[in-house]
Formats: sequence, C-alpha cells, structure tokens
Amino acid sequence: MPSPCPFDKVETQMKKTMRWALASWLIALLCLSCVGALAQETPADGLYTVGVESSASMFRVVRCVLSVQDGAMEATLTMSGTGYGYLYPGTSEEASAAPEADWVPFREDAQGRYCFTVPIPGLDQDVAMAAYSKKYEKWYDRTLVFTSSTLHAYTPQPETQEEREAASLPDGVYAVEAQSDSGLFRITGCVLTVQDGAMSARITVENSAYAYLYAGRAKDARTAQADWIAAEQEEGGAQAYTMPISALDSEIPVATYSEKKRMWYDRTVTLKSDTAQRVEEPAAEDGASDETQERALEDGVYEPDGFTFSGGSGKVTISCPKVTVSGGQAVATLVFSSSKYGYVRVGEEQIFGEHDETSSTFEVPVTLNTAGTIIGMTTAMSTEHEVEYTICVKLGSGQDDARLPGLAYVETMPLRYATGFSVDSYEGGYRRIAIEDGDTYLVVPEGMEAPDGLDPSIIVLRQPLTSIYLAASSVMSLFDALDALSAIRMTGTAVEDWTLANAVRAMEAEEILYAGKYDKPDFEMLLREGCDLALESTMILHSPKVKEMIELLGIPVMIDRSSYESHPLGRTEWIKLYGALLGREEQAQAFFDAQAAVLEGLDGAENTGKTVAFFYVSANGSIVVRGVEDYVPRMIELAGGRYIFDGQSGLGEGTASVNMTPESFYTSAIDADYIIYNATIAEPPENMEELIQKNSLFADFKAVKSGDVFCMSKSMYQATDSIAGVIADIHAMLEGQREGMTFLRPLE
Repeated sequence: MPSPCPFDKVETQMKKTMRWALASWLIALLCLSCVGALAQETPADGLYTVGVESSASMFRVVRCVLSVQDGAMEATLTMSGTGYGYLYPGTSEEASAAPEADWVPFREDAQGRYCFTVPIPGLDQDVAMAAYSKKYEKWYDRTLVFTSSTLHAYTPQPETQEEREAASLPDGVYAVEAQSDSGLFRITGCVLTVQDGAMSARITVENSAYAYLYAGRAKDARTAQADWIAAEQEEGGAQAYTMPISALDSEIPVATYSEKKRMWYDRTVTLKSDTAQRVEEPAAEDGASDETQERALEDGVYEPDGFTFSGGSGKVTISCPKVTVSGGQAVATLVFSSSKYGYVRVGEEQIFGEHDETSSTFEVPVTLNTAGTIIGMTTAMSTEHEVEYTICVKLGSGQDDARLPGLAYVETMPLRYATGFSVDSYEGGYRRIAIEDGDTYLVVPEGMEAPDGLDPSIIVLRQPLTSIYLAASSVMSLFDALDALSAIRMTGTAVEDWTLANAVRAMEAEEILYAGKYDKPDFEMLLREGCDLALESTMILHSPKVKEMIELLGIPVMIDRSSYESHPLGRTEWIKLYGALLGREEQAQAFFDAQAAVLEGLDGAENTGKTVAFFYVSANGSIVVRGVEDYVPRMIELAGGRYIFDGQSGLGEGTASVNMTPESFYTSAIDADYIIYNATIAEPPENMEELIQKNSLFADFKAVKSGDVFCMSKSMYQATDSIAGVIADIHAMLEGQREGMTFLRPLE
C-alpha cells in the first residue's frame, strides 16, 4: 500500500484548523449576539436608580434616576459640578448644528447641584452625550454607559412640606429600611426613634472605615467639630452612628470622615417611611431633656453655643449671631451673605427681613438643638428661585467649643478646601486658631489683654508678631504674598537654599537672619532677637526635645500642617490662618480667591485622558515617586490628566513618596504619555541625554521617544502661594504647549 503523500497530511491539517477557526468564530458571534440581546433588554416600566460610567473625570455623574415608560427610557443626571450649561444626546458636532431649542438645560436641586433630564437608547452600551462648557462656550464629546447591574427600584422623594409631613410617623421606636448613595457606606440596619415629632436614627454600617459622621455637608463639617458624631463599635466589625433625622423619604446630606485619608466625604442617607415597623412605644421621660430637645430658658437674648447649616450651592453662607427667647419660643437672627434673598419660608409662612449691600437678615422661629428646614428665596439668578437649607441652632446644650470666657463669638472662618485648621473670630479683633492634631491659640490684638479664666491649654499670641523664627520653609511664600516678610526675623533655611527671590533679598540685607535648622536652632539668637513665635514644619515632631527647649524659653511653637492637606489648594488656603495671625485677613482672602479663580478657570476644560509619571532618581539609583494619596497626583488630575500609578494598591497610601526599583518603575510607567522629573529635591537633568544617563531603561519610555519629558522647577515646594499656577502649567503641558510656563520646562 503506497505511503500517504506529505502534502495530503498538510492539507488535512489545514482543513481541521479551518474548521476549528470557523467553529470558534461562530461561537464568538453567537455569544456576542446573546450579549447584545441582553444589553438591549429594557427594564419594566417604573423608576430606578442606576450607575453611570463617564469617559471624562470632569463630567462626573453623582446620581442618576432612570424613568421607563412604555419601553422608552429617560435619565435624570445629577452632576458633581456646575461647569456645563447644556447637554445634547449626540455628538458635539450634532449639538453645534442643532437648534438651541433642542439643547437640554440644567435645573438646580435643593442642594444647588445641576440636573439634566435626557433620553437614552439603552443600558450597557456607549451613549454619546455632548456637554456645553459655560466657561469655554464650547461643546465637548462625552460617552456614558448606564450599567444594568446597578439598577435598583426608586421611590420618589416628597418635594413639598405637606408631603413630608404626611410621611411622618407617630411617636415610637421603629425598624426602618435606610439607604446610602455610596457603596462605601452601606447601611445594614436602622432604628428610628420619634419623640414629640423630633426624629433620630441609629444607623449601622457594615465594616465602616469612617471615624465620624456629620449631619450636613463636608464643607461645613470641617469647622463644626462639636457636632461630629463618633462611630460606636458593634459586633462583627460594624459601626453605628446616632444622628438627627430631618425628614423621611428624602435624601439627607451627611458627611463621613476617613482618618486614613484625613478627608470628609459627602454622602446622602434616605429612610423609607413605608418600611417602618414599630418595635416599641416611646419611653416616658423624667428629668432633664437631652440635646435634641429645647431646654427651658428664661426670656432674653442669647449668643448661640453653635450654629450649622447645609444646602444651597455653597456660594452663600448663613450665620446666626443671636437667639431671642420669649414665652418659650426661640427666634434666631439669620444673616445670609447675599443681599439677593427676598424672604425665608418656614412651612408656608413667609418671613421678610432687612437688607444692606452685602447681606439679608431674617428673624426666624426655630426649635433649639434640632435640625430644621427653611426655604430661602433668592433673585441672584435673575428670576425668583427657592433654595432649601437645613439649619441647627445650639443653645443650652453644653456644646460651646467656640465660646471663650469674656469674649463675644462672631463667626467661624469659612474654608473651601483646607481641613487642617479653623479660625473663630470674636468681637474686638480676637481670633481663636485651632490646628488639627495640634494646639489651639488665642490671637490677642495689640493693646488688648487675654480674658481671665482662659483654658491654660490655649496658647496666647500677642499682636503684632514681629520676630518670628520660620523653620517651615514652605510657608515663606505665603508671608511674602501677604507682604509680611517683616514679621519674620529668623529662618531655619540658609540663603543658598532659598528659591524665593524676596527671601534671598531679605537675608542678604540681614533683615532675616539664619538661626540654624529646625533640629539645631541657635537658642541664644532666638532669645537675643526676642523671638515671639517659632513656626515649625512637622519635622520638629522628630526632635521633641528641641521643641520642648524652645517652649521652656517662653517661646510659643506653632506647627504648620499644610502639607497634610489632600487638595492642592488646601495648602494655599493656609494663607487665611496666617492672615488671621498677622491681622491681614482681607489680603489673605483676596489672594486665595485669585488662586482659586485660576483653578476654577480649568473647570469644564477637556479632560485629556493623558497619563503622567512624576519622579526623580535618588543617589542610590532607586526611583522615587509620589504616593497615590499625595497632593501631586491630585494636581495632575485637576489639570486634566491621570497619574500613571492611580489604582495601584499599596503604592504610598498615607505617605508622600515611595521608592521603587528601576525595573518596577519601568513596568508601571513605560507607557506614560508624559514624564515630569521632580527637581525640587534632586539635581535635574539638563537634557534628554542626561536623563538616559541616569538609567538606560528610560530610552524605551513612550514619553522619551515622543519628546514629552518636562522638568519641574526647584521652586515648586517653596511656592505654596502658586499651586494653582503649577496646576495651570501641567494643564498647558497636557494641551501640547512647550513654552510660556513658569514651573515646567521641556527637556530637549
């Protein structure tokens, strides 16, 4: 029998391979058809909440309610910001060509957030959505995906006061279903107590990482430590919080505090009245009432122990300078920081007030020590618009952290980004400064005295301060921005180590003297020059005996913790603390507002999606990068880019910098679109050739091949006053610019 031809074997094998390839292709096609069919499946008619994935970090949807009617779907999107004025279901090109009547305008919700209602074709598929930037007057393409796996039935919230009252429960204790808008704050149990119409709830959260909860918004929590609600440990690692409840079936704003990240996060909690099941009758009360009930007070005018508010867009603040009690009824004097408020409404009662050029003042009846809802009508947006606020006036509750003996409290300084300090002002120009995880100070105006009976733990600083020893070098630029270098007599940084021109000039003129580093100061010079404050960085905590010695000499010590701020502009906002210290608050506010305006100018700008590696090469050859929680990655994000190490677990969580081997860095960063060499610590390369000489692996990097390598100026660390400018430079780099930048230069 003849041997088979080798070509026949090859042909047979080819046929088998083709059959397997054809079968695989058909199976894949069938699977895709099934997935497509599943993706196109439409939910039953009704209302749902649904998660939304966005192609751009600057177009973030924080909440979406999906309405399904006769198979057609419509989504109401609540945005994280207010940079976009219109949406259009389609591409930017289609939106530009469409008549303006087809554009979808925003509406504001009770918290001042922008909401858009748009039709969508389906779930689990790319949905083209054009967004119109108010700042740049331009349409941008966005892609949204509405994920079916996140669908949950949604019960509409009551919008009127009558509906909220109808949803109330009689006095008693109830088990009730509660929901949070965040998967990181998942509520597993809730017990609601109703007593005399006031409600409080004990909510249990599964494996919560939050040490405190605050009934209000994150921006208010930072300055209301007296109202923080500490977590209570329960079995199995769960935590519980007992909080006041203003209404059922409504989203209640709360803030949660992460000790690990040292940040407050905005959340909402909703209690569903239709799930309430009574578990016991209300307990009979005897004795004194608790903080949630109004204590019996004699008729008179009082200064509140505390005041908090939440709601609105955050642009208008509310203060409460006094409370008048008459016949058992408390009336709060509420001052809005805008002259545009026509009335305040409590229920259906409209209350008209007085106005001047900058504010509106109303006399509003309140229940003390209990959160309540008021409505303010503003004409700031050209037409009448009602804004809902939640307020709480504390009086006779024992919560008086802001009060000092003999001083009349005026207000707490509003902060936009900083979380590490607070400043309370009092009549006569007194200021109380509290630094998180640090000390508390009373700034006494020139010619005045500290009040009798002051808590001995409060450190007294007397104005004017004229002989400061500044060891925190990053703070010098803030003093310079306040035109206050004359307050600094000594520094812990030698003249050759300064990049700040005015600091160099002052040292060369001997207006500022070198008094030794933070850990080896010249104690004799401190005494000889009459040092009235040692302003240190957190490095002094590594030399506790030096700090103790300075204090034994009678010199007060203040530790600057601005480097702990998670938001870049939070570091710059510490200028407000130093403005209060030096009596230059107006200059500090004006300077900070100008810096914030630079950053806000980027709001609504196109997110480039480009990745950035930020590093330097140490003397031993290792690669030093910034930790993922550091402010530098946040600056890159705000500039419209993405830090190349984002999402890599364990990379510098809770630390500023991380050492990597060249091989690990190569694996993670080789495809980065841009490289920024950090020259604030290490000597930078002058050109691309010198960079590659530091490590030959750099030659393979995408950014090196494309020429997108930049060097960060040595002055960045000392330029705390110009962080917004650094962010603007990074944004310019991501937009393709190579010239006209202050802090970045391209390597040739």
